[in-house]
Amino acid sequence: MKLGTSSYFLSLFLFFFFCGDLAFLGGCAKSPPRKPMEEAFNRTFNLVTKSSTAGGIYVEVTFRTFAFDIAWLYYEAERSGWDQTQLEDQIRGVINYFATSEYPGERELGLRNLYQIYTTLYPSFDVDDPAQRFGFETFRNNYLTRVLNRIYQGDILRDYYSDKWGYAKYDRLDFSIYMENRGVEPLPIADIGARTFLVDEGGVRHAPRGLFGPYPHKFDRPRGEVLEHADRYRVFFVNRTLEGDPIVTTETRLVKLVIYGLGGVPRREFKWNLPFHYPTIPRRLRERF
Repeated sequence: MKLGTSSYFLSLFLFFFFCGDLAFLGGCAKSPPRKPMEEAFNRTFNLVTKSSTAGGIYVEVTFRTFAFDIAWLYYEAERSGWDQTQLEDQIRGVINYFATSEYPGERELGLRNLYQIYTTLYPSFDVDDPAQRFGFETFRNNYLTRVLNRIYQGDILRDYYSDKWGYAKYDRLDFSIYMENRGVEPLPIADIGARTFLVDEGGVRHAPRGLFGPYPHKFDRPRGEVLEHADRYRVFFVNRTLEGDPIVTTETRLVKLVIYGLGGVPRREFKWNLPFHYPTIPRRLRERF
């Protein structure tokens, strides 16, 4: 039976009236308030994540900034009861992955990592020499410590941690894409990474670069060649144009991710306005770790 307008509002009033009474008596449980780090992560996630539904396909894109990953780790520390050592180990792992990985190796793209910097400073570096390798490990550990100190000395979630950390994780722009089929026929997604591009403020299109075609690693590809239910993939963009200039800088105010030909939709566009204004975390909470 369809309710009229007056009946609808009466029903709504009765619902809140009785729910309020039951809440007073303990019978209508309220959701527990979010903890501070959980609230910070959720606000950060909403800031860096865009989504849309078209052609029966839901797509959610997360711009994985360094601050986003830090917010996630602090939320995990709060939820799991990590101590400072455990949290620092996790943060070091994130920094180490982006700052010292060999992906990708094309020097002409302007990508820099700690290994490339070290071998530039010490051209005669021999990776097979234990003493020289110890020198590189010391160089890397000192860098990780400096980044950790920058996090602890300022706000946890900031637009930029140093010249290398902020939106770009050591010269990489990192996006995670989730796709969900909401009732349409299974559709091909085997080459979806090759149809995903970054578009800068000037409208210039940039392709992702990875070890496995457009994907950073083999496990970053979709699991199947067609989208039956849900799947995800991840793409990195080297934060350099072919001329060697940064794509995203402190002056950038807009960046887009575009996916072509997914689910019968010629072009899906996701736009982020920069800079991100991350939530502020009170110092007393930061000092717990």
